[in-house]
Amino acid sequence: MPELGSAALAQIGQLPRPEGEVGELIAKEQGYFARQAGWMNYAQIAKRGWPAVSKDPANSGPSQASGFAHLNALTEARTNGHWHQLWQNN
Repeated sequence: MPELGSAALAQIGQLPRPEGEVGELIAKEQGYFARQAGWMNYAQIAKRGWPAVSKDPANSGPSQASGFAHLNALTEARTNGHWHQLWQNN
């Protein structure tokens, strides 16, 4: 759970769920925020040096994961002195 958002997530999780449509909506939103907590941990993301801005950060995190993996591969190649090997013709 995110450091800064843990209190907010706890409050969302403790919202009462009345019967009916309102209760269903509250349950749905509680589940959404619980599932997305890791992607909303902007303080941790910033500590890693990753960009935390997108058009919809809560929903775009999973699609950005593969992009981060590719960027990590490039960073590792540069750090380990293999950058030139990425650009050799096969």
